[in-house]
Amino acid sequence: MKLVSVIIPTFNREKSITNSIMSVLNQTYPCIECIVVDDCSTDRTEYIVKQIKDMRLRYIKNRSKKGASGARNIGIEAATGEYIAFNDSDDIWVENKLERQVQLMEKNPIYGMCYCRYRLHMEKNTICIPDLIDVSDMEGDIFNTLIRTNLIGTPTMLIKKETLYSIGKFNEELTAIEDHELALRIAGKYKIGYLNEILVEAYLTKGSVNSNQKNVITSLLKMYHVFWNEEEKKHDFENLIINAIYPIQEIEELNSCIKLVYSRGDSQYILFEILKRYVNFRKSNNLKIYLLKSIANNKKLQVMLEKNKIREHVMIYGNGDVGQVLSEVLEVIGYTVLGIIDQRDIQYRNIPSFHIFNLPDKEFDIINSLSEQRCSSSLLQEKLAHKVFSLEMICREN
Repeated sequence: MKLVSVIIPTFNREKSITNSIMSVLNQTYPCIECIVVDDCSTDRTEYIVKQIKDMRLRYIKNRSKKGASGARNIGIEAATGEYIAFNDSDDIWVENKLERQVQLMEKNPIYGMCYCRYRLHMEKNTICIPDLIDVSDMEGDIFNTLIRTNLIGTPTMLIKKETLYSIGKFNEELTAIEDHELALRIAGKYKIGYLNEILVEAYLTKGSVNSNQKNVITSLLKMYHVFWNEEEKKHDFENLIINAIYPIQEIEELNSCIKLVYSRGDSQYILFEILKRYVNFRKSNNLKIYLLKSIANNKKLQVMLEKNKIREHVMIYGNGDVGQVLSEVLEVIGYTVLGIIDQRDIQYRNIPSFHIFNLPDKEFDIINSLSEQRCSSSLLQEKLAHKVFSLEMICREN
C-alpha cells in the first residue's frame, strides 16, 4: 500500500482546522501522513493542531509568511509519500476520497494526476464543479479543456510525487488560482484521471485568496503568455477574464480591475463583453454607464469609430441598456446623437426615438448596439439604406 502525503496549508483557521485535519485522518485509506504547514498564524491554530494526537500528523510552522503556494511547496519538500494530495484548512473530504483516487491511479499508471468532483459552498449559493453531464473532455488529454475553464480545485488533486518534481511545484508568484496554473502544467505533459463523484466539500469564505477577483485577474494576466498566447486560444483567455470581472458589484473594485486589464493592453472586446453580461445579469445602470465611460475615457472607442470613418452625426439602433448608455458615451467623445431607433416609442434623455420607417431626412451613420447574433448589421443596412456599423464588431477589431 503506497503512502499518501496530505498537505494542509493554514493561516489563522482556528475555527475550521480541526474538521479539515480529521477529515483526512479519518479516511478509509489508512496509509497516509498529514502535514500541516502553518503560515505564521497569530490565533490558536498551533495549539489546536498540537492537541490532535495521531502519529500520522506532522506540524510545521513557517518562520516567515510564504502564502498558500509557498506553504504547500514547503509541505511537498517535507513529504515522503509516493502520492501527494492537498486539503485546505476550511475544506472537508468525504471519507473514501483517497481510497477511490488511489484505486483509480493504480489501475491507470499512465495518469500523472487525478481529481474528483467537488461541492463549492459560497456566501450566497452552492455549486458543483464540474457542473457538466458529459465527462468525455474531463479525463485523459484535458489541456484544451483546462484552457477554457478551471475544473480542478487543489483539495481534489491526487498527484504522483514524481509528476510534481517533473513539472515543478506551485508558482509562488501567483496571488490566486495557483491550482489552475499547476493543473495546466501537469495537463501539458501527462494524462489526467477523473472521478465523477463529489468527494470534497469546499468553502469559499469572504477574504480568502480566490474570493478576491483582482487577485484572480492579476494571476490570469501573469499566466497569459505561457498558456493563451496562440491566436486560437485568445478567446478562451478573454472569457476567463470576463468571468472573473462580471460578478464584481463594488464600483471601486470594478474600477481597479478594469484599469488592470487596460494596463496590460488586452482586447477592447473584453470590456464590450463585460458590458453585455452586466446588461444581461445586473440591474445597476451605474455599473453599465461606468463600463462604457471607461471605454470612452481611454479614447479607445473614439479611435475605433474614427478608424471606421463613422460620421459625427449618428443614430443608434436599439433602445435597450447598451444603446442608452452608448448615447451618453458618444456625446462625451464629441458625436451628435440624432436619435435612437427602436420599435418601442421610448424616449431617453430627451433623445428622439424613431421607428425604422420614420427616420429623419438627414445624413447620418447608424451604430447597431445589439449583438450580431440578435440583429445582423449587414441586413439592417440593406433595409435602412444607411451605413450601419456594429458596436460588437468595432470592439472586436482592436
